[in-house]
Amino acid sequence: MAVADVARFAVASVGASAADGHALPIGGPEALTPRDAMRLCEKVTGRRFQVRVIPTPVLRVLRFLLGPVAPIPASLITLALGVADRGDAVDMTETLRILPLPLTGLAEYVSAQVAREPARSA
Repeated sequence: MAVADVARFAVASVGASAADGHALPIGGPEALTPRDAMRLCEKVTGRRFQVRVIPTPVLRVLRFLLGPVAPIPASLITLALGVADRGDAVDMTETLRILPLPLTGLAEYVSAQVAREPARSA
């Protein structure tokens, strides 16, 4: 989810009485796996990214080993495992009913960032 979208939802929720007492989940308009997001970024930027893949079984073992001594990294690994294959889907139906705000897609966000980037010399 784009940072500007998070800020828009935070500000809008403060003044919205309909939001009082509600937990409003927020997420981007697309549920992308990390690999799908990388491919989309490559397409938008016209660049090829170097990627190192850590196999899922290795991540599971790392999570198990880190759990007792480093719970925060273990929790981050758990999150990564959760989105690795299915994306990070967030049901925004109720949130958008209460706060009907526009969402920025990843391609739109990356395109805007690339447009702000200084030109690279060859």
